[in-house]
Amino acid sequence: MTRRIQNIFTGILLIGALFQYGCGGGGGGSAAVNEPPPLTGTIISKAASLSGGEEVPPVTTSASGTGILDVSITTGAVRGSVTLQASPPLTSVRAVHVHEGARGVNGAIVIALENAGNNVWNVPAGITLTTSRVTSFTAGNLYFNVRTDAHPDGELRGQIDQ
Repeated sequence: MTRRIQNIFTGILLIGALFQYGCGGGGGGSAAVNEPPPLTGTIISKAASLSGGEEVPPVTTSASGTGILDVSITTGAVRGSVTLQASPPLTSVRAVHVHEGARGVNGAIVIALENAGNNVWNVPAGITLTTSRVTSFTAGNLYFNVRTDAHPDGELRGQIDQ
């Protein structure tokens, strides 16, 4: 092959590779955007039902929610989410957090969740728990808390122990 033909052939291969990987490539299917890496090691999943009655002190609200938290007890890596239900929808959510505390006891914020839209809040990628907080998680001593304009200290709470 002449040098010119080799350069053209190399250019075609390079463009093909860039096109394939730039479009989700890897040979079929598309890559997920902003999807956290899978958790490794021993994973424990726990759920929570969120209500105003679980707040300390309890509040009256028609809103509710569900949450799930997956924790690698090997690495402390975390993933999870909270989905809110309300009619009318909660439009004044200030923040959604994971706190450390036993049922009926208020505690410190451990994780601030990110608003993913459509009343869903996610644990940000890359979050890990300390060994002591993994122990709190396995003992059921973490909870979700939803703060709103109407209830800035918390409108919904759910112990992560189901």
